[in-house]
Amino acid sequence: MVAPDAGLVIRPDVVIIVIKLLFTDIVEAYPPLCDTKGCYTAQYEHTILLRPSCKEVISRGTDY
Repeated sequence: MVAPDAGLVIRPDVVIIVIKLLFTDIVEAYPPLCDTKGCYTAQYEHTILLRPSCKEVISRGTDY
């Protein structure tokens, strides 16, 4: 599958996994961020490590 605007190739097996995560409420879907035309919009994300004993944010830096 190819995302029409970005030219990205999306693997079908990954799509299936994401759909399962959405339907089981493990992740939540959000609409794209939109702002006034011509303005910039930013979204920040973290990488998390899930272990049986703890959950850790491993991408947190001093700037965020």
